[in-house]
Formats: sequence, structure tokens, C-alpha cells
Amino acid sequence: MRRLATLLIAGLVVAAAYSLSPPPNLDPDPGVTTTAPVEDVSVSRFFHCPWALADDRTNSSYVFMSGAETDFAISYPENGDVDQGAQGGAPRGSAIAIDNTRVRGSSSAIIEFSDGPAAAAVVAIGDGVLAGDICSSTLPAVWHVPGGSTREGDLLTLRLFNPFADDARVNLTAVSELGTEADDSFESVSIPARSTRTFSLNENLPGRQILSVFVEHVEGSIIPVMVLDNGSDIAMWPGTRHSQVWEFPLAQADGLVMEIILTNIAPIDVTYTVEIFDEFATVLSTGGGVIDGPGQARVVPPEVQSRAFGVRITADGPFGAVMIGRGETAVVAAVGASTVSDEWLIPGPNSEAAASYELQFLNTGVEPVTITYRKANATGGGDMATVDVAAGAAATVDVTDIGTTGIVATGTGPFSVGWSAQFGGAMMFSGAVPIGQ
Repeated sequence: MRRLATLLIAGLVVAAAYSLSPPPNLDPDPGVTTTAPVEDVSVSRFFHCPWALADDRTNSSYVFMSGAETDFAISYPENGDVDQGAQGGAPRGSAIAIDNTRVRGSSSAIIEFSDGPAAAAVVAIGDGVLAGDICSSTLPAVWHVPGGSTREGDLLTLRLFNPFADDARVNLTAVSELGTEADDSFESVSIPARSTRTFSLNENLPGRQILSVFVEHVEGSIIPVMVLDNGSDIAMWPGTRHSQVWEFPLAQADGLVMEIILTNIAPIDVTYTVEIFDEFATVLSTGGGVIDGPGQARVVPPEVQSRAFGVRITADGPFGAVMIGRGETAVVAAVGASTVSDEWLIPGPNSEAAASYELQFLNTGVEPVTITYRKANATGGGDMATVDVAAGAAATVDVTDIGTTGIVATGTGPFSVGWSAQFGGAMMFSGAVPIGQ
């Protein structure tokens, strides 16, 4: 398989990528990073990636972007130790892909920057497999991880990543179509320092059609991710904080049946409303419903005859949300955008040369927005193009371009953005990181 990441490392980055000492301004031991919440993603220097995969059919790349000239370092906390990986420098506005160096199986990583704004993501590709999403930079008190399934043919794994120097302890609460699930093994779960603990949820809670998990910190901090293997393709999605608004700029794809799973950890019910946006600036309300407290709700978007199609869900209380899509072989998942922004870093598109890529923009505002998107790579700059998105509309653009590993998108007003990739019968959805929000 032709891998763009290898070409990048062989070029500009290779001289610095494997230096024996860490770059200036970077902590030589990222395991001691603070466990305090990082609320402002525009200045976050640490991104935590709880999942990447290397096996007989799949390999992964870590993709990172910077809005400033910066040094970077990647490290792999495992079994209490921290192995140092690639290190180097990146120019302003660049996007760089680095091969996952773990030999076999699933692994976790930290990506650190000396300056921000920045963003990081994972993309895994293989025979019939395409998966990945944004790496987390925040540490909420409670994580929402909606939308799993342990039905026949699905293998569902919850990974709890503790990259820090202190042990962590969390309580897990699972909800399904049967209500709140009772499982003693979910109480006071310990995750040793610099390690990842996994739960095979098929063993704990088999046969659940929709299974969501809340992760509440008791001591220390962890970063969760859900991994769903349907036997043909893999989907992974990170845990998320809660919000009263979620936007899904990418809400449909050919051959996929889509659903959005909403979660509420509060003891009181949350009432929500769903709005649909297409490329023709047609705004449709499909009503809404109630998310039990605590519990989950399922939203099935209607079929829309539009190439571009987005969804906004608002509620009278905070909730979590994940988009899940299933096809004959493909399975996809993506966390929504809890904010809109004038500018986004989008790591990942074109990081694997074998796949095709699309961006989808969503403008839920009352004014039209002109969006300029620039293709980024290891040297920084790239070609520029623009797209006009009407008020209350979505727009899709093909961004397949070998030599690119990320996109910078800037608008004349706020918008949200997501992207998709396709490789054979496999697909993936992913999000982006807002700047200045």
C-alpha cells in the first residue's frame, strides 16, 4: 500500500523526526502533564489519542496540524512507561502524518506541541478497513460515549487511556434500550498511570442494540474511546463532553443508514429539537423528543434528496451526541460539533493516498458564508479554493489531492465542518478542531 506519511517523513521532516533529545520547549516526559481540564482548544498543547491499530490488515497514521510555527513530539504511554516516538518541527499552517510505530495491536499516544493552535487525529486504513477521528484535548468531569452496539456480528470495545503520572479511578454507567444497566465491574474502575484499560462490552452486556456509556472521574483523569468492529469495517469515536447544541455537518452518505444517539446523564429529562439543512437552503424541523434522565434517545434523520445534508440538535439541557452510519460492509461514527467557528483545523484528509475524501460545511446562521479552504502539508502552504454556503444550508466539496494531509478552512462568518473518506467498501467520518473558540 502506498502511504503518503512515508513520503512526508522521507522529505522535510525526517531530519528532525527521530532526534535523541526532545525539541525545545517540550516536556521530555509527557507522562507528567497536568490532569486539569483544558477548556480552550485553541491553545491546547496536548492531544490524547486512545486508539490506533496495527495488525495483519491495517495500519494507522497520526496526523497533526498547527496554526503556528511549532515543535512537536509523539509518545506512547504503555504499562507504566513512556516510549518516545517521532519529534521534529512544523511550519505555520502545516499538516504532517507520522506512521504508527507500534508493531501490533491497538495502542494509545500523546501528541504534544510547543505552541498552538493545533489539532491531531488518527486515520487507520487496511483491507476493508477505514477508521479514525480527532484526538481529544479536553478533560471534562464526565465523558459521554454514546452509540455502541453489542448485537450479533458487532464487537464493541471501550478503551480508557490514562496518559498521566498518577493512577486514575472512574465510575462507568451504561444505558441501553433496556434502561440503566447494572454491572458491578463498572464501579470504581482503576486505570494505572501511563496505561490503557479495555472493556469488551460484548462480554459485559451482550445483545444490546444501542449501548452508551458515561465515564465519571473519581480520581485523576482518563480519555475514553469506543471502537466498533462489524467484522468488515471498523468505526472509532472519542468520548465527548456535553453541550446544549450539536451540529452534524455530515449526516448522510450513499449506502449508509444513519442515526444519531443522544445521551443524558442528569437525573431530569432533557427535551430536544431536530433541524435538517440541505444544499438548497431548505430548513426542515423534524420535531424532537425527550432524553430520559439518565438515558439515551435515538434520532433517525429523514432521507433527503440533496448531496449535502446536515443536522442541528438543540435542547433545554446539556446532552451528548454521536452519529452512527451502517452499510452493507461499512460502519462509520463521528462526534458532532458543539460550537461554530470562523476557522477550523481539519487534520486527516488525504493522509492515506488510497482513499477519496470530501469536506462538508454547514451554515446554520442567518447570513451567507464564503468559506476559503487551503490544503496543508509538511511544508505549510497549498492551493486555495472557495465555496459559498447560503444561510441555513450545507455544501460538499471533493478534496482528494495526493500531497495533502490536512485542510485549513476559514469563513466570512461562523460555520461547522466535517469530513469523510472512502476506500473500497470501507468509510469513515471525522470532525475538526475550531480555532479561537
